[in-house]
Amino acid sequence: MDRGRPSMVIDDLGRTPKGSTIGRHVAHLVAKARSQGSGRVDQTLLLRVLANRLHSRERLGLFVSEALLRLALLGTALGFILMLIPIAALTSFDAETLRKALSGMSGGMAIALNITVTGIGTALVLKLEYYFLSMGVVDLVNTITEVTEVHVISVLERNRNG
Repeated sequence: MDRGRPSMVIDDLGRTPKGSTIGRHVAHLVAKARSQGSGRVDQTLLLRVLANRLHSRERLGLFVSEALLRLALLGTALGFILMLIPIAALTSFDAETLRKALSGMSGGMAIALNITVTGIGTALVLKLEYYFLSMGVVDLVNTITEVTEVHVISVLERNRNG
């Protein structure tokens, strides 16, 4: 987003898009300025609420990425258990029995490794995506702060003071 062009957030007529995040924030600022009467319009609390609302959307994704890591660990343990079952069933140590046991062990090991790789890989991709989302939220809050401080609060205070 080009910080030098607030028209990307506010259209050419000086209006904010209806239903947008910045539109709701500006509406809250206007309502606060009207009810407050005089003095400086402080948007600190409104910005905190806005940032919390935007960051709350990424908490689910971070939870899911952590859950994927736990599932990968659980899958590894399950695969090892499946790998050890053929060893526990050994009653003799002839070549055919050992061949069957090793075959069963390799299946359990394949399950363990496949689940581990899948869980860790998807968790990493999801964490990366939510990292980018977090950076986007920070950039959005910064842009909204800049736009409202420069273009909204100054106009509200000027109109109230004369």
